[in-house]
Amino acid sequence: MSTETATTCPNCGAPASGKFCGDCGANLGGVDCGRCGTRLSAGARFCHLCGTEAGASGRAAAVSSSNAVPWIITAVAVTALVVLLAVMVNSPTPPPQTSQGVATRPAPDISNMT
Repeated sequence: MSTETATTCPNCGAPASGKFCGDCGANLGGVDCGRCGTRLSAGARFCHLCGTEAGASGRAAAVSSSNAVPWIITAVAVTALVVLLAVMVNSPTPPPQTSQGVATRPAPDISNMT
């Protein structure tokens, strides 16, 4: 049989024994990080190795660390804008027909009108 020693809960400060605090339910033993598997100390709120929140599952930890998606979307949008501007600036456009500084268009053909 194992003997359990009374400890102080790191969460509420109450005397506790076993794996969980009887007052607040905090985990008294260390847990493993859901992302990297590092053993966390009792009362740890974040992993000291990778920074993942204690108690986050592996999938939740991976999702919370995927903050790169908005940056990737922004980079693609900015790249597309730069390419579009470069094409517009470098495309040859015919100079407008001017008559004394005023842009003119050819007159419409009205010979077939009744």
